[in-house]
Amino acid sequence: MLEILEDREEARLEELNRYSDEVDVNNTEQTSTCPIFDGIYRDGGAEAVLRLTNFAPSEINTLWFSVRGHVHRYWNVGRGRRSTFAAKDVFFMLLVVMKCGGTWDMVARIFKVKTPTFIKTITGFIEVVTRKLYEEWVTSQLDVTTMRALVTSGHTFNNFPCTLYATDVTFQQSNRPSGSMAEAMPFYSAKHKFEIGSDLSEAESDTTQMPR
Repeated sequence: MLEILEDREEARLEELNRYSDEVDVNNTEQTSTCPIFDGIYRDGGAEAVLRLTNFAPSEINTLWFSVRGHVHRYWNVGRGRRSTFAAKDVFFMLLVVMKCGGTWDMVARIFKVKTPTFIKTITGFIEVVTRKLYEEWVTSQLDVTTMRALVTSGHTFNNFPCTLYATDVTFQQSNRPSGSMAEAMPFYSAKHKFEIGSDLSEAESDTTQMPR
């Protein structure tokens, strides 16, 4: 056993010696397929990504891989001016918006993007990715996340063992349209309230629709 461990350590040292321990920042920026996400990860590590999104980098990759094919097929295609941002970068910025909330100006400053460009990019991306995320992480769990499954797997709530899921709520910013008061009133109602239900296995069980 000791010989195996020594061989592994020698192999690691040999591999480290083959590569420079100095990061070529310029080369990394040029070759990165998602410079915004990679830049934040490079500068602040996994902690910076987690602080901005409440997701670890590996969890973001899992989410991204579930919608990547759909995004590449339906986002930033067709006629008209195309976005200069990488698809994964926009997905990352969307997660930051959902976590941080606040005004568009505040979140746009994090990425050093002009606010009108940021709003157009994020809202357009939401229209493409929302339904796919719902199918992958909500609809697909309907047959899996049952009360029987939670009981047999030991994932029930301690204080409420008969509860299937708990619901949290957040109020996201909405754009008030210009026009008459009748057109603006729906944006002062609860229709922009967003509710998410989750069980102890962290699978989404139910979400509200967001018509606005």
